[in-house]
Amino acid sequence: MKRSPLLTRSEMTRSASFSEHIESGAVSFICHATAVHEAAAIDYLSVLGRSEIPVQIHEGSLDWAEIAAHDDDTVVPLFFIAATDSDVREQFFGRLPLRFFVDHFYRPEPGYVSNRLFVVGTTDAAWQRLGSPSALASPESVGRRLEKLKSRFGSDYFHPVEMEQALQSKSLRTVRLHALGSAGTNIARASYRFVKAQRIRARTEIVVHPDKVEPMEYAQIAAEEQRDGVLSLHTECAVYYELDRLFETRSTELVFASHYYMPLDGMQLATRSDSPVVTRRIASHPSPQGLVEPWVRDGAELVHASSNSHAAAMVLSGEADMCVTTASAAHSMDLKTVEDFGSPTMLFTLGTPLDAEQMRQLF
Repeated sequence: MKRSPLLTRSEMTRSASFSEHIESGAVSFICHATAVHEAAAIDYLSVLGRSEIPVQIHEGSLDWAEIAAHDDDTVVPLFFIAATDSDVREQFFGRLPLRFFVDHFYRPEPGYVSNRLFVVGTTDAAWQRLGSPSALASPESVGRRLEKLKSRFGSDYFHPVEMEQALQSKSLRTVRLHALGSAGTNIARASYRFVKAQRIRARTEIVVHPDKVEPMEYAQIAAEEQRDGVLSLHTECAVYYELDRLFETRSTELVFASHYYMPLDGMQLATRSDSPVVTRRIASHPSPQGLVEPWVRDGAELVHASSNSHAAAMVLSGEADMCVTTASAAHSMDLKTVEDFGSPTMLFTLGTPLDAEQMRQLF
């Protein structure tokens, strides 16, 4: 028997974000989580007022094939996973019909100043049936959620709204925001957009680092330059291949202070426009290298690049035959597209060497 759609078109129009779909109670969900993050998943659902949603526990890691194969149109599958889990990167750039970064959750982590960041996803089919909702919640929803988070985790709980307040502080002369280079990377683009959205461009210096300077290094640079009247920040993406190490090694800092959602500049496999397609060596940053797994299985060699832009430059210099890069980088270097992987939405993280109390002293 054919199942009825989850929502009517008019209901889709009224729904502002994925989390508000969950809060509304109008749709049935099931949440997939690993045993180690079961308590965090329960907290997430409780904050959204949906404690009755069942949590299916997976031992070890999530069964991604099972989640992707979900075929009950009356129930929306969710998957709940820590951003620091390597499966986020591997599955985001995999070939399964999954939609990552439809929501997020900051949860206190014992022994760490920063909350741990969790991300929420669903299947492509469910996301489309729900009207492809925006990742941005309404101000009313954000307010309700913050109140519930403070109630559940205590008044010291740090929320991205508080970082936004700090950015508007009159005591703050300068913001220095460190981003992965070279110019034109997705992280650099997200950094500029974040600053514009916060309306602090006039007093912000965005430091786009040269090739081979990666986030682990510029997070340390940010820590060393911090001083009164200057707020140092650093931007990463939620699929950064060393995000777990960044969180583990900077336990006294707000590694996950805020975030920004942005569609990626079109990811693609590209080569020189004046050359035949050769697949011996493929330059790629470690994060998106899963996109070319079929070529690797067929014998191609992966060559490390420090960014998507650097990967494109390696093709021009002859260090690689093809690259995983962005549409902008390919265009600027006159490369031709071999395969277009699309422009999925990414969650970019904003960190700072300060702790919660130091951030609150700014406002």
